[in-house]
Formats: sequence, structure tokens, C-alpha cells
Amino acid sequence: MTDDRVTITDAARLLGVHHNTVRNRIRAGMYPSARLEDDGHGGQVWTLDRADLPALPPSETAETPAPAGPAPDAGEVVTRALAPLMVQLVSLTERLAEAQQERADAEVQARVAEHLADGLRSQVAELTRKLAEVQQPRHRWWHRGTTP
Repeated sequence: MTDDRVTITDAARLLGVHHNTVRNRIRAGMYPSARLEDDGHGGQVWTLDRADLPALPPSETAETPAPAGPAPDAGEVVTRALAPLMVQLVSLTERLAEAQQERADAEVQARVAEHLADGLRSQVAELTRKLAEVQQPRHRWWHRGTTP
């Protein structure tokens, strides 16, 4: 490949667009010089004339000039990018702690309810036994010695 030909990836970098944008432009016929060439590894690669790229002199590189002013500190950039995630993480952590506390409270209430239920069951059993004693037929004195 000669210096006046560029690949789709190089053209995208020079134009500041995604490589699929360049592919779509080739399909649309915007770069008439586009053609498949041998890549030297047994495959093919799309190339186009550097002169077809709009408003780019042949010597221009993909590097962009540095922005005016000091470059932002990488730590600041990361901190700013992570700030919304940290807020969300704190919120979710608080919600998790609340849910865990609610679960613990519910478990305590369940144990108390089970204890009360056990007490009520034993009271019901005792009352059932007493009721059976009360309902037993009593033999009156005049029925003694006779069989029904």
C-alpha cells in the first residue's frame, strides 16, 4: 500500500469519526477511490485515496492539537466520572442495611409469635383436658350398683 492510500481505520482516525462511518460512506459512494487491496497476510483490506478525504492535506496526521490550558488530572477525571456511581452505591448500601434490619426485626417478631403460639397451644391442651373431665358422666348415688 502506498503513502497516498489509507485504510478505513486510518481514514476514520484522520476524520475523527468511527470506522463504521467510513464504511457507510464508502457504500454510499462518497469515496470513489475506495477499493479492496491485498493486506500482505493473505487477506484483503479496504483502502482509499488520502486525497478523497475532505479538507485534509496529505501530510496531516491523526494527532489533534492539545487543548488550551492545563490538562485535567487523571484522578480528577476518574473521580468526576465515578461520583454518580458512588452516590448510587451509597444509596444502595443504605437500602441494603435497612432491608437487613427489617429482616432481623421480622425474625425476632416471628420468634416471639412462635413462643406465644406455643404458650397458647399448651393452654388449649390444658383446657381441653379439663373440659373432658367436666363432661365425664358422673354416677349419681342412686345409680350405684346398677348398670345402665
